Amino acid sequence: GTPEKQATCCEQCGTSLPAHFLIPLPGSSADPVMVCPTCVEKFQAPVRLRKTIQRPLASPSASCMDCRCPVNSDLTRAENFLEMEELFLFLCPPCAEKRRVPADENAFGGYRVLSEIGKGGMGKVYLAIQKSSSRLVAVKKVLFESANPELTARFSRETRIMRTLSHDNIVRILDEGAQNGQPFFVSEYLPGGSADEYLLKKYKSEIPAAIACRIIINVLKGLEYFHRGNYVHRDIKPMNILLSKGIIGEPGRAKLADFGTSKCLTDTGSATLTRAHEFAGTIMYVPREQITDFRSVGPRTDIYSTGVTLYEMLTTRFPFNFPTLFEEAQALAKNEKPDDPFLIVLDKIPIPIREREPRVHQGLASIIDKAIQREPQDRFPTAGEFREALEKVLPDL
Repeated sequence: GTPEKQATCCEQCGTSLPAHFLIPLPGSSADPVMVCPTCVEKFQAPVRLRKTIQRPLASPSASCMDCRCPVNSDLTRAENFLEMEELFLFLCPPCAEKRRVPADENAFGGYRVLSEIGKGGMGKVYLAIQKSSSRLVAVKKVLFESANPELTARFSRETRIMRTLSHDNIVRILDEGAQNGQPFFVSEYLPGGSADEYLLKKYKSEIPAAIACRIIINVLKGLEYFHRGNYVHRDIKPMNILLSKGIIGEPGRAKLADFGTSKCLTDTGSATLTRAHEFAGTIMYVPREQITDFRSVGPRTDIYSTGVTLYEMLTTRFPFNFPTLFEEAQALAKNEKPDDPFLIVLDKIPIPIREREPRVHQGLASIIDKAIQREPQDRFPTAGEFREALEKVLPDL
């Protein structure tokens, strides 16, 4: 027979890689052309490495995501290294240094900070590299500027919930600790950014329906798992949906993040972080019951928020006519009171999506309109039923 090729570089782009990282190009069976995963993506054949290897694996090794050079990492000794390839992104020291920009933190224990990549009401998020493994991670720390004990409690709750979660569509926690009295946790780094960034930067307008639905189907898979654990998220929005690196032109796997406002449905006797007249969530994405009875909301609240997220992806607008900043400024200049977003959600009926964008597929529009119904009992009862409805209409988009 023909001797097996001992390729050590991609035969399309010439990138040097360990032989077991190369993949036979589909359709070249007699004398396979061995290419790197990036070139496989260019040929629109996103086949997972471990399913296409044609030879016994050598010892697995890591490579830098920027320059592709080998990286020494203690993670390669893990039995599931190849099985969890999506979670492993590495940078060699020179490439890490190129990415490093000034930040208000230099390190968290065994993690070296490269840059600040996000900031919210509860904390800051940094891109960092684990010193022992050269692995890229995200580090989130709580902010203490307001000296708010409830902020710390919320952060602790997010960490506690994330420790219990293990699903392909939920961001995974890897480590936790404290530095100078400030708690932090470490999670996987998703280079695709958030769905919000994808909407604003990639398309700068509505996202194509098929792509938007695939993102939301991923989110609903994560929600199915989350709800089975008797949790409700209560803050689903594009900013809290993170994306792995995808093939050219499309986003990667979507994963649900930010569990600081989540609630355990079986935790009825414990103290909550919400007092009377308080509210948590983001008003544009929440149903009326989250305003009137925040403590008692169930999974259908997340169904609504996910439906609004898909609505926004397809129209760049919301199911209600919330006042813009310009309209608010105009009203104040006339000594008039602008419309209150809370009262809009409480009193108005959601606008059907085809009134916003008539080009939305009729079957898809019916699904979205059902998900954002004013009354919880009129929505999909479970994330699974919402997902199945989207999967049925997806081939027609």
